[in-house]
Order: sequence, then structure tokens, then C-alpha cells
Amino acid sequence: MSGTSLDGIDLACVDFFMEENQIRFEWIKTNCISYSEDEKKGLQNLFHASAEDLAKAQFDYSKLVSKHINNFIAQNNISPVTLIGFHGHTIFHQPHLGFTFQLGNPGVIAATTGINTVGDFRTQDVALGGQGAPLVPIGDQLLFNEYDACLNLGGIANISYQHQEERIAFDICPFNLVFNLYAQKMGLPFDESGSFASKGEVNPELLNALNNWEYYSMSIPKSLGFESLKNEIYPLIDRFDLNPKDVLATWVQHSIEQINSCLKNSDIQSLLVTGGGAYNKFFIDQLKNQSVAKITVPDKQTIEFKEALIFGLLAFLQVENRINTLKTVTGAYRNSISGAFYRA
Repeated sequence: MSGTSLDGIDLACVDFFMEENQIRFEWIKTNCISYSEDEKKGLQNLFHASAEDLAKAQFDYSKLVSKHINNFIAQNNISPVTLIGFHGHTIFHQPHLGFTFQLGNPGVIAATTGINTVGDFRTQDVALGGQGAPLVPIGDQLLFNEYDACLNLGGIANISYQHQEERIAFDICPFNLVFNLYAQKMGLPFDESGSFASKGEVNPELLNALNNWEYYSMSIPKSLGFESLKNEIYPLIDRFDLNPKDVLATWVQHSIEQINSCLKNSDIQSLLVTGGGAYNKFFIDQLKNQSVAKITVPDKQTIEFKEALIFGLLAFLQVENRINTLKTVTGAYRNSISGAFYRA
């Protein structure tokens, strides 16, 4: 798994098995391979790359991921590995225009690792009229159903919950993409524990403008891509010409208000919080103080690797010929068994 916040490549080796007609899992080993600064810049620049450069990057990135998978398996003496679920790295996501693109080719990974690989999980759902996102909610439903809802705080904050007989999920708001950008304006890779946000002041005018962003009035299902931030959110924030600490403080309050709105509207009483944002102590403390729901931050492995775990589950469901993409989540006109299978 590689998320929009560009932390690195998450590798999770997991054993899935059936127990009392339920899918269970056991962590075997996990690791995150951080991107070098050159790799980060390269991925960021692909948004503006030529067709030729993008095609080359598709193979180069696949080889890079394959190298890390092979090293991970060898270093941890893991055997046998029977299947890889590969998300890729999202470069373009514009389902309203009928396309999405995740960098990385699962066929190259299958050939280079010698392990059957499932990838390209989003394309089919977009072709079926869906958002192609979020895809993690099927894992929330099958693996973490003791909670009313699951909140992932990655580059984008998204939520998943059960409503009657249906799973509902959508992107709530941008998250770490904003925090990281304005921390970087102070020369930091990110705002560790929300330290600088805690020293800033909430700007009421910016907060009001953010809360009135048209995305929040759209009906679900809905999803966000980097394009929305680049074209709408960043220019809106920058118009106020605030110091980065005040932007961070305002974004904390903005995110909490948007999350709490979702919790109240859906009568959510218990919430599992994962993703890198779960380490933002200032944000989590403020969320707990302002929310009526019981907030649970789990163990480090689940915080960091839940998404990688669930993309493994999506691959497992694909080869078992079981539905892994839900129309109630993405807005497609039917459920589907997504992902392209490549035999090694």
C-alpha cells in the first residue's frame, strides 16, 4: 500500500483463514519502506508528467515495489507467500470524468517476485459508475465489525459504518495532505503530535470558508483526490495569508467539525481510528473532547498497516471469487469482484 501522504510503501504479511464461517486474520510481519526525497519528488511530479515519462514510471515503480517485496520476504524468512494484493500509488483520481490511475503494474510484480498478484482494484468500479473508492470498508465490515464505525486518518480522512443492512463509506475531508504541506512550509516533514497546531490560533473566517466548501454538501457516495486540494483547498487557504501554525490549528478544528457532523448524523457511538493521523495527539485529544462517540486508537500495527492488511483481504476475496467492492460504498450500479489477477 502507498497512500497519498507519501509516507512510503507499507508491507503487511498476513495469514487469512476461515473460523466459524468468519474470515479471521493473523499478522505475520509488517514494515514501512520510507520513500527517499527523490522518490517523493518523482511521484509528486508525475501529476504533470508526459505520457512517455508516466509509462516509464509505471515500470520503474513496479520494479521498486518488487525489490522491496523480495527483500522483505528474504529478510524475514517468510515462506510460503501465496498471493500479493497490490494497491499501487494513486496519481489521478477523477471518477466523475470516468477514470482513475494507480501507478504500478501487478503483472510486472507477479513476474518479478514469482508470486501471484492481484492489483488494479479501482478501475472496474469506476467503469460500473462508481467512485472506485473507498475500498477498505469491506474489510471494516468483515474484520472490525465490533465498532460502529472505522475512521482512517491518512492523506484523506475517510469513514466506514453499517447502516441497517448496508455498508456506507466516503471520504470526509482532506487530512494529512494539508497538515504535511503547511508543516513543510516551516521546514518540517510533518507536525509531530500536532505540536505546532496546538500553538496556533483558529481563524474563524478561514474555518467558515472551509466548512462551506461545496464538497461537503454533495450527497454520498463521494471521494476526494489530490486534484481537489490543488485546485480548490490550497488556493482557498492561501488567500487568507496566515502563518502555518494558524493554518494547522484551523485545519484541526475544521476536520473535527466535519468528522463530528458525520458521527452525529449517523448516530455513531464507537469509533476505531487508524492511519498516520492517529499519532497526532493534539488532534485526537481535541476529537475526544468534542465528540460524543467513544474513540479507540488501537495497537501500532493496526494503526499503521490496516489499509495494507485490507488490500491483502481484497486480493484474498478476489481469488475466492467473493465480492470485494460494495455498490453502497462506491455508488456503482452493482457489487463487483474487483482486481486484475496475474499468475506468476
